Amino acid sequence: MGAILAVQLCQELGLQRFQLEGDAKNVIEAVTSKNPDDSSRGQLIVDIRSYLRPILAWEMRYVRRDGNKVAHALARMAIKDTIFGSVKPDADHHHDHQIATENIVLPAPLVPGLYVFGDSQVDTGLNTNLDTLMTATYKPFGIDFTIGATGRFSNGAVITDFIGHDLQLPTTLTYGAYKSLDEVVTSGFSYASASAGILHETGHGPGENWSMEKQIVMFNKTVHENLRRHINSTELPKYLSECIFLVFIGASDYEINFLQVYYNTSKKYTNEEFGTLLAMKLAYQSKDLYKLGARRIVVFEIGPIGCYPASLKVFEPQTKCAEDINEMVMIFNRNLHIKIEALRSKLKDATILIAEMYGLIRDMIDMPSSYGFTDIRNTLL
Repeated sequence: MGAILAVQLCQELGLQRFQLEGDAKNVIEAVTSKNPDDSSRGQLIVDIRSYLRPILAWEMRYVRRDGNKVAHALARMAIKDTIFGSVKPDADHHHDHQIATENIVLPAPLVPGLYVFGDSQVDTGLNTNLDTLMTATYKPFGIDFTIGATGRFSNGAVITDFIGHDLQLPTTLTYGAYKSLDEVVTSGFSYASASAGILHETGHGPGENWSMEKQIVMFNKTVHENLRRHINSTELPKYLSECIFLVFIGASDYEINFLQVYYNTSKKYTNEEFGTLLAMKLAYQSKDLYKLGARRIVVFEIGPIGCYPASLKVFEPQTKCAEDINEMVMIFNRNLHIKIEALRSKLKDATILIAEMYGLIRDMIDMPSSYGFTDIRNTLL
């Protein structure tokens, strides 16, 4: 029961990476085992595992009761310091406090919050709650996570997880999975949805998704229904201006729209027209984020999707990559730079950057051994 309460507390604090230590060796071994537990405590083990399932990364360790006393004191003081600042211990806990340390100080976040908008490349589980085939709740997704698949289209963390970690923030919560917006959640949300695109109509073949337009609507809801309840009107603009906003979208507009026969987009637009349309639309959407308070925005280029294993499987190019598809993407990327530069010139109080992802990933593909890769054509799927 103590393990369940500990996990619930971590969830309430927005923690997605933690280590649990306890002296109930049999329980810890049962929870961390991949086998079902047929003992009398079986239902308890099932309950603990169910509470751990949404967590990004966790570890349970057995310690002797004497050792656990120190861990308990450290955890108590860390939680107090995190929530309330430095707390003076009462007499009953004075000895534990001496064992732990005089003060436990967690690294201060470099920014107050991280807000993520995008597609499957940064979806942290939102699509799990939607009516769609585009989910990542099965192997090999999550094979490098202790608890397996979390809804991320990855073997483990996605790029925005690493960015959040480097910013010393708790793991960004998936918006749709967080039920009670009455709680204080100011460290950010991810609204990213697999198959979503810049265009509202993109990616609906596999089922439901949250387009970039929809994601902005939900961020607007966050501002008005969550943030305004906990940050006063004077401080809210300052808070939003200091947060980081990541926009990682556009690949699906090609993969699950322009390149698909069941869409007529490629008949309506030339490659140049379509790339220009997408870049213009994304610039407008970035301006919408600005209107809602964002001042630090990073927009990612689309990567060389003609080199991705899915494209190689479908189009079967004779060369290393489907270069005609990459040329389409480069049209978008060139126009994106133009549109964002124009936006920057108008929004003087904003910092809007473009993450030049295309060249980085192309370099990995052209020189895989430099990055520790041996096979760039096949996936586990």
